[in-house]
Amino acid sequence: MAVATNLPLSGSGIGWRPELSASIACLSSLSFIEIIAESFWHCQQLPDPFKCLLNRGIEIVPHGISLGLAGADYPDLDHLKRLASLARLLEAPCVSEHVAFVRANGIESGHLLPVPRNKGTLAVLIENTKIAMDVLQRPLALENIASRIEPPGSTMPEGDFFQELVDRTGCWVLLDLENLHAQGRTRQFNLNEQISKFPLQRIAYLHVAGGGEHHGEYHDTHDQPVGEATLAMLKALQKINPSIAFCLERDSNWPCFQELAAEMDRLRYYAMANLV
Repeated sequence: MAVATNLPLSGSGIGWRPELSASIACLSSLSFIEIIAESFWHCQQLPDPFKCLLNRGIEIVPHGISLGLAGADYPDLDHLKRLASLARLLEAPCVSEHVAFVRANGIESGHLLPVPRNKGTLAVLIENTKIAMDVLQRPLALENIASRIEPPGSTMPEGDFFQELVDRTGCWVLLDLENLHAQGRTRQFNLNEQISKFPLQRIAYLHVAGGGEHHGEYHDTHDQPVGEATLAMLKALQKINPSIAFCLERDSNWPCFQELAAEMDRLRYYAMANLV
């Protein structure tokens, strides 16, 4: 497996949430944070917490949730300009978004919805990704989303779909390991086999999170410590490429500082286990 050069990120990161801001400010050995881009559209200057992080050498990645690159509509130019402006303000090493459908004819879905993985969808996604990259002028990393079912009309494995997207646009991949784990639990596929099909040499960074069982079904709730299956994937990918960065997502059930710090230390131990 070839190892990528000039990766946008390295080390360990965490998704910034207001409820975790005090704890994040006290974390050691942090390389970057990821912020929800739409929450900071109208910033004319950096918020003080971000200034402090940047002064410590911690990079900030804007993570979009509403661009909708896999939809048939062209990307909204104003949306892209706001995202590009935020990236410049943050001096961001890259920007990330999702391969998802979010709107049609001006009607918002309110969710990140999966799309059929076929040549028609891929052609639209490739065109929209190129448009976004031209405006952003930053490395763009696109994320796999969780889907409880195989999207109807799909003719391509997800990894092959991402591989062709990367080959034809030069974008990067934000590989969400918990999303893959949730899909594997629901749809009964082999995780290692699925991961091997992705363009691993073009991973910008990884998402890790934890979920749980609800009424006999697994949900990627992102509100629990990272589980053993996701940790195993993290370790396996770091063995292939020790430079791959990871970012912890925690969206509710907020831990105290001691619990959060311990979780980050545990993740670093798994990520570094192949280097010692």
